[in-house]
Amino acid sequence: MNKWLVVLIVSISGFLILGGIGMYGVASTDGEVVVKGDASESITFEPEWDKYYDIFADDKEIEISFETSNPHDPELTYLLRCGEDDDTIGITASCGDKRESSYLVADFNTVEDLGEVTLIFDGSGEVVIVESSLYDLTGWLTLICTGCCLCPIGMIVSGIKLARGKPSGVVIIGNQMMHQPQNNLQTQPDIRIIQSNNPIPSLNHGQQIGFPSVNTPPTHTSGGYEWLNTNDSMYFREIGSQGNWQEFQG
Repeated sequence: MNKWLVVLIVSISGFLILGGIGMYGVASTDGEVVVKGDASESITFEPEWDKYYDIFADDKEIEISFETSNPHDPELTYLLRCGEDDDTIGITASCGDKRESSYLVADFNTVEDLGEVTLIFDGSGEVVIVESSLYDLTGWLTLICTGCCLCPIGMIVSGIKLARGKPSGVVIIGNQMMHQPQNNLQTQPDIRIIQSNNPIPSLNHGQQIGFPSVNTPPTHTSGGYEWLNTNDSMYFREIGSQGNWQEFQG
């Protein structure tokens, strides 16, 4: 089977399978509930730098702020609110999506060692903090990237190679040579050598009666041979051999 056809089949399969699995993995990331509480009270937990924290609340309009036991950099530790900062926030859900009776209202993110973090609320109802792993998410995103980014490149390259087709060439069978003409003499054709008990004989100069002189330059080269077109006849010899010209019986 043509290797580029194999590449095309594998690329299409990878696009469908890896991309599909990755998308499903991201969409089905539920996370783990690390703490629940009532909005009338603050919630304290210890976040990890390699985790994401989605905040769900019964009250969509709940106000949230936070305090840390250790000093923090606002560029590295921050709270994102749905409708205020970025409507695309959320790992386990999107803004406004429900988890049981609660809605995703915010995200808490940090890459620092904060110790304890206290979330302070102004609202009513239950509040749920859901943790999801950076490594799990990265694994799913890697599958998506492989399937939806790299596989299409393989599809394009293999498609181009297959569309160009295979060039015609020269087939040598014993001492008979069949030459398929090239559109461009500078294009190197494919050569297939088929073993025979009757190899092309090596003729002496004295036997080349009526043949061109060995010093006669070739008109072109193709398929590892020098070619000479003269007097309505075609002659050939190996490139660089400086041997006698042999008449092509095509």
